[in-house]
Amino acid sequence: MTDNTWAHALTQIQREAVDVLAERRERVLAHPDLAHRLTQRPLRFARPEAWNGYVPPKFVPSRDGYRINDSPYRIALVDICSEAMRRHEDGGEQTHLDPGDQPAEREAS
Repeated sequence: MTDNTWAHALTQIQREAVDVLAERRERVLAHPDLAHRLTQRPLRFARPEAWNGYVPPKFVPSRDGYRINDSPYRIALVDICSEAMRRHEDGGEQTHLDPGDQPAEREAS
């Protein structure tokens, strides 16, 4: 590939990433209860709109290669985004969970 082709490919990847973040953010902010969770521990955004849609990666470097990123911050964002995606796919329906319930799926990011 020429430098120009690489530059074009990189620009396209960046644009797609920005679109993914914007769509994820829009899905979460469409639900006031999920948006509110962005302001709670461990995330603590000053306002839900301050979140740009970024979810940290599933794997992070470690001394032995890579490990699963099990930070409370990532777990909270994955839970929120998973629920937003589920509602989006179900036509916007909200599931009422008991306070101790956790979404079963934590693999969306």
